[in-house]
Amino acid sequence: MNWVWNKVSMNGKERLKSMLLGFLVICSLVLGGKIWTQKKLWPDGYNFFYSIKKSPIVRRLTDRKASPYTKTHIALPDRIIINTGYQTTRFLLNSTHEQFKMANDIAYEALAAAFSADSKNISEASSDEWYNTLTSRSVYLSYDINYSSDIMPEFFGCSGSAISGFTDIISDVVISGGDMGVSVIFKNGSSNRYYRVNAVDFDRSGIDELIVYFQDKFDENDTSSSTIINYSFDLLFDKAKESQRVIISPMVPIFNNPVEYETINSENPTARSDGTHNSQTVKELLDIFDINSNTMRKYTEADGTSVFVENDMILKLSPGGYLTYTSKNPQRSILKRNAGSVYDAVSMVSEFTDRINDISGSNKDLYISSDLTDMDYAKSKITFDYIVNGIPVTMTETEHAVEVFVENGYITEYRQILRRYENTSVITSTPMYISAIDSVSDNGSENKYTVVEKMYVSYFDDLSIGEKTADWRLITSELERS
Repeated sequence: MNWVWNKVSMNGKERLKSMLLGFLVICSLVLGGKIWTQKKLWPDGYNFFYSIKKSPIVRRLTDRKASPYTKTHIALPDRIIINTGYQTTRFLLNSTHEQFKMANDIAYEALAAAFSADSKNISEASSDEWYNTLTSRSVYLSYDINYSSDIMPEFFGCSGSAISGFTDIISDVVISGGDMGVSVIFKNGSSNRYYRVNAVDFDRSGIDELIVYFQDKFDENDTSSSTIINYSFDLLFDKAKESQRVIISPMVPIFNNPVEYETINSENPTARSDGTHNSQTVKELLDIFDINSNTMRKYTEADGTSVFVENDMILKLSPGGYLTYTSKNPQRSILKRNAGSVYDAVSMVSEFTDRINDISGSNKDLYISSDLTDMDYAKSKITFDYIVNGIPVTMTETEHAVEVFVENGYITEYRQILRRYENTSVITSTPMYISAIDSVSDNGSENKYTVVEKMYVSYFDDLSIGEKTADWRLITSELERS
C-alpha cells in the first residue's frame, strides 16, 4: 500500500514539475520578446520582425487602426440648408453644428431611397419646380464638388442606379415631402437641367419632423450667422443688369450679418523645437510607404529636407511639413489592392490618408476637393483639403493639402502638407458679404460681368506656421456683356 501511495505521489510531483517548467518557458519567451522589441539589442533602426510586419495577414489586421475621418467626408455635403418655408427662417448647418448629423442621417436615407428608385419614378423637372421647392419646406444639400451619377450612388450603397440614365453630373440636391413620399430633385451640373425622383417607399415623416424642429427652434430675435435671409435668386442678384458689374449665381446664400469664427493656429506636427523630425514618426511613415529603414539610403538637402531612397521609391519630408512620395515603377508602388473602379480607388486613397494623419498627428478632417466625374481609373489625380471648425482651409489657389496620383489601383505619387490646427479662443468676424462682392467688382473689366459661382467662408493658410483667420472666398468667372 505504501508503495502504491509513494508511486502516486511521485507521479504528482513529476506532473507538477512539468507544469512549472512549462510556465517558466512561457515566461522566458514573453520576457525575451519584450527585451528584443523594446530594449533594441541591435543597431538603431534594425527590426528583426520587419518581414513579418510586411505580411498581408498582419497588415490587414493593423492597417484598420486609424479612424476613417477622411472617408466619411467623401459623400458628405459641405453644407445643409433647412428651408422652413419662410424666407427669413432658413438655417445653414456645417459639420460642427450639433444638428448636422441628425439632418445628414435623414438626408442620407432619403438619397439612398432615391438612388434605388425605379426609372418610372424619375422625371424631368423644371427650373420653376427647383426654385419653388427651395422657397417651401425642404432640405438643400450643397456639395463642394461634382459627382458622376454613376459614382455617387455607390457611396450610398447603391449600384446601377436608374438616375444615371437621366443625368450625368450631380452637384446640388433638394429633398422635400410630397403626396408620394419623399421627393428628391437633382441638379445636373453639366446642363443646368433638373430631375425629380419620387422615393415612394421612403417615409416622409423624417424630413417633415426635421423641418418642424428648426421652425420651432427659430427665434425672431436671433441674429446668429447660421440664419440665412436669402439665396441670391430671391433678390434677383443672379440676373444680368446693365447697371451692375457682378452677377451672383442663384444658389449662393446671402448672410444678413458678418460671420464669426475662431482664429486658428497652424503647426507642423512632425517638427521638434530644434527643427528636426520626430524619429518615431519618421520610422512609421517609412513603414507605411513600404520603405525598409534597414536598406534605404538617406541624405539631407540644403534646405533641411530629409530624403529617403529605396530602389525606385523616394520619400521626402521637409522642415515645413511637406511630405512627398514618388515611385517610378507602378508595380513597386504601395497599395497593391484590387481597386476595380473609381469608387474603390477613392475609398482606398482616403483610408490611406487617414493612416498618414494618424501617424503624423495632422488634422484628421479632410474633404475631397477634386471632382468625381470623368476620372480615368487607369490614371487619375485625387485631392483633399482640411476642414477646421466646419469650414475648409484654402492653402493657395494652386495647392491642395493632399494630392494623390493613382494608376490602376496603385499610388505612384503622394503629396501632403502636414498640418495640425488648434483653436486660439480668439473670435473674429468676416466683412459683410457686400464688401467681398465689391472687392471682385473693382477688379472686373468694363465689357464683362464678373460671375460669383461660389461664395463661402474659409481659413486661408499661406503655408507658413502661425495664426490663420477666416474670410470670404469667392470663385468667379466672366461673362460677356450682350
